[in-house]
Amino acid sequence: MCVQVVERYSVCGCLYHKHQIDTCLLYGKGGHAVQQKIVLVGYACSAHSEQATKAVPNDL
Repeated sequence: MCVQVVERYSVCGCLYHKHQIDTCLLYGKGGHAVQQKIVLVGYACSAHSEQATKAVPNDL
């Protein structure tokens, strides 16, 4: 089974890093798919972290 690890931010789901495919003997043959393993990292990307902090009230 071919596997590719994909790291995504846990809150917004944006891509953090896509690793190379860890291939098996069947890689590239017809009908053989690459399975992606999603790993959640961090909190939110820079584009969404401002929005996430604005959603939290300052008086807590």
